[in-house]
Amino acid sequence: MEPTLEESLKQVLGTLPPVLRKYVLEERYTPVARELMGRYHLRVDQGGVLEREMLLLLIGVDTPDEFVASLASDAGLDEATIDGITRDVNE
Repeated sequence: MEPTLEESLKQVLGTLPPVLRKYVLEERYTPVARELMGRYHLRVDQGGVLEREMLLLLIGVDTPDEFVASLASDAGLDEATIDGITRDVNE
């Protein structure tokens, strides 16, 4: 049987450094995603993709290239918006 998303996340979280684990568990990336949603005028569905992809990037499930690809394919963002978001996330 394949593990559920929640089970997979728990397993991955156990491997993270304590500071990063705390950041993720406290969902401190959520306000960052919301700020980026406002800054780049994203729709709610696009913001959901951004938040999901930020989490996957933080916990090491996605690579930076996969992050960018998902913002393009799943959120339908243009290259200029993705470049801006990527720059802001890196900061």
